[in-house]
Amino acid sequence: SSVMSIVFAPILAAVAWWLCTLMNYFHVIITCMIFLSLSFLCILNNREIKRRLRSTKVLKNYKPSFEDEEEQLLSKVKNLQYQNELATMLSRAIQIPTISYDTVEEAKKESNSTVMTNGDGSDNPLNRMHELLRGLFPLLHQKYPPVIIHQYSLLFIIPGKSDDKLPIMLCAHMDVVPAPVNENVDSDRWIHEPFSGEILDGFIWGRGAIDNKNNMISQLAAMEFIIQQNITLPRTVYLSLGHDEEVGGFDGAANIAKYLKDQPNFTQFEYILDEGTMMVKGSLPGFASNIAMISTCEKGCFNVELSVSGPGGHSSMPPIKGGGSIVSILGEAIKKLETHPQPTHFEKGSSLRLTLEYLSRETAILSPSLPFNIVYSNLWLFGPIIKRLIAKSSNAAAAMVRSTTAICKIHGGTKLNVLPFQVKAYVNHRVHPLDTFESVVEHNRKVINDQRIKIRIIGGDKSVPASPISPHDNQAFQCIEQCVHKIFGFPTTPSVLIGNTDTRHYWDLSQNIYRFSPLALTIEELKMFHGVNERISTDSLSKMVLFYCALITQSY
Repeated sequence: SSVMSIVFAPILAAVAWWLCTLMNYFHVIITCMIFLSLSFLCILNNREIKRRLRSTKVLKNYKPSFEDEEEQLLSKVKNLQYQNELATMLSRAIQIPTISYDTVEEAKKESNSTVMTNGDGSDNPLNRMHELLRGLFPLLHQKYPPVIIHQYSLLFIIPGKSDDKLPIMLCAHMDVVPAPVNENVDSDRWIHEPFSGEILDGFIWGRGAIDNKNNMISQLAAMEFIIQQNITLPRTVYLSLGHDEEVGGFDGAANIAKYLKDQPNFTQFEYILDEGTMMVKGSLPGFASNIAMISTCEKGCFNVELSVSGPGGHSSMPPIKGGGSIVSILGEAIKKLETHPQPTHFEKGSSLRLTLEYLSRETAILSPSLPFNIVYSNLWLFGPIIKRLIAKSSNAAAAMVRSTTAICKIHGGTKLNVLPFQVKAYVNHRVHPLDTFESVVEHNRKVINDQRIKIRIIGGDKSVPASPISPHDNQAFQCIEQCVHKIFGFPTTPSVLIGNTDTRHYWDLSQNIYRFSPLALTIEELKMFHGVNERISTDSLSKMVLFYCALITQSY
């Protein structure tokens, strides 16, 4: 607020005077003038932001409000019986272990893999999922039966009243990552079996509860309700359910994109909405509320192999020269990568800076605590400080301002009494939109600075650069954020998705691709993604249905 800004100015001046008592008289005058000038500019900038908010009428009402049709769904969603029905739907979906593995070899170790069974048998988990969805959402399947693509992916097409408007597409996926159980470590144990779909104390437990069977069930439930109520859609809606998103979507989403391009009357989507960032509490310092981060882009992804070779030999005669064993040489390289991360980005135009600038326009409503209201309104001054704080505040926050480096696999040695001839480490990089594969690898080379370490990019066909950046000042983005305001009452902001989705296959189908899941979580709860004890509350699941209903019916 302006009052806080006025209070903040003399504090700066007092600090300046105290510092200047250590200097000569000339430095006192100059330093005080600088601090007072900066304080005055902060006040002016804060007031100017508020003036613009008032003059452009962008003050938003964050209290949930509903249309008549939404009131019907709201009353239904609040009904305990319906919430229990939704919970049962998701529970039954979780109980079908539609697991995707990176390789067929990994899949063969398990009996419930989506990639191991390629036949049409009813025992295939994906076929069982199709059968379940037909039973759960009969009206949708009867009126608009899905196109089955590449054997397992589903594409529903529900026509709208206007052929002149471009359609929209909502995306989800049926597959999940494996759910290993480590009985030796308490923190790695599942409280409930990962594919039990246990419903207990208002939560649905199991793999897929928040990634991504919740999106699948809530989108289909919203459409089933819309059909039940005979609501006419303002534009055609596509519901895309991939079956291999967790391994890149090369069979699912890639073939859905090919199918769409082959349709004679298809041009583009008005927008595409896939899973992504959520409404996270504690995501930014100074804001007590959950903040809905709607990702307008996602980071790139590629893998690097580090390898070092040696003469091997008997374990009774380990090397005493040349830096030790090749294991220690590789270990030193790994240590350098982890202690010297990729450079941070907070320059103008960078994703996190855009996020904070967008939020700073709403400080009159959100009222971040002192001194954050001053800081966020004056990034031109406090940018370097924010960059350092964000990079050290949390794993997720740090990932938003730089390309990340994760050592995921290490391999070496064949026998306990034989020195290895070669050891390898495999590094996964998630690439910031302002970086490139080349700049990331070059940073690795400079940091490691060891000719014995060979560095090469692997799995090139599965590497993906950072996505194009979709606009946030258009009707498509505003439609999504207005539905967030309406249903949840949370502030919104554009963001960057630090993970990856299979929207890489849809880049040329729309200029407006957004990644957002309407789910409220805390920073601590983000650990559930691909982790243990994945769960969602029945209340959160029902609100997801309400959100998708509002979005589908209000995408004019």
